[in-house]
Amino acid sequence: MPLQINTQQGQIGINTHNANIDINTQKGQLNLKQNPAKMNIDGEPVQVIIDQYQCFAEAGLKNNTDLSAEMVAIAKRAVLEGIQRRCEEGDRCAMIGNNMPDAIPEIAENSMMEEKEFGAVTMPKSRPKIDVKGGIKIYWELGGVEAEYVPYKINVDYTPGKVDIYMEKWPEISINYIDEKI
Repeated sequence: MPLQINTQQGQIGINTHNANIDINTQKGQLNLKQNPAKMNIDGEPVQVIIDQYQCFAEAGLKNNTDLSAEMVAIAKRAVLEGIQRRCEEGDRCAMIGNNMPDAIPEIAENSMMEEKEFGAVTMPKSRPKIDVKGGIKIYWELGGVEAEYVPYKINVDYTPGKVDIYMEKWPEISINYIDEKI
């Protein structure tokens, strides 16, 4: 009995699609607003005041009030010195009885001799008074920066991967009976 057996193997077909991801984004927006600093200057004209009165007064250039006060002081000192000298001379004359030399010629001789002192001095001895009025004042108002950041959205597009499996050829078995006639 002759049998004929034919087989055909099955064949699988595979289609793949890769996964895909697309990301789109843009830079965010940064908004800056700057407030400038402000400077205010207040000022008045500068005045330099120099008072040299004391320097001139030391050189003898005084106003009437100070000059009369100085003359009064000199006169008072001269009167007091004169009174003191006369008292000393009177005491000296009172001692004539104590076997002292003659007082009157001695007093007369001392009155004739006047001692003077001389010296070198720099003028003026004091410094002038210097005062400054006025000037400027600077006031600052600080500015600043205001920043605002606006982020953009990110767009993500995802396509998942895919695998398709299918049968290209189905397996087969065919069995045939061959009739042989002899």
